[in-house]
Amino acid sequence: MWRHAGKSNGVHYICGHEDGLKRIRKAANTGRAFRYDDLGLTLILLDTIKQQAIEMREADPTAVGVHRPAA
Repeated sequence: MWRHAGKSNGVHYICGHEDGLKRIRKAANTGRAFRYDDLGLTLILLDTIKQQAIEMREADPTAVGVHRPAA
């Protein structure tokens, strides 16, 4: 509702497993006033976020909070 009312730029919905992601996608697509493609709704699996975090850390292993020189 917040997105539809223009009070939010979007929603990120993190799912623990594929079945949950499918249920949310189906529910969003059956909304009367909108479809999830129009919502700014991002559906993502927790495992995907974990893998992205690992890849980012491997790409830049500098400890968090360490001052990095400007590019």
